[in-house]
Amino acid sequence: MNRYELGKRAPAYELVERFAKVLGVPTAYFYAVAEDEAQLLLAFGKLPKAKRSQAVEFVVGLNK
Repeated sequence: MNRYELGKRAPAYELVERFAKVLGVPTAYFYAVAEDEAQLLLAFGKLPKAKRSQAVEFVVGLNK
């Protein structure tokens, strides 16, 4: 754990996936750089699959 905290090692992707499953968060959450990105990933992960495409369309529309 100490090596992870010091940035000398990184957990394998498979381990991160297991953490995410246990904690009920998307795997990408652990790779978010900014707090707002992490919040979006958590919110998106909680959406029902039917609503996810609507969320993506909305965000893409904001960039137009």
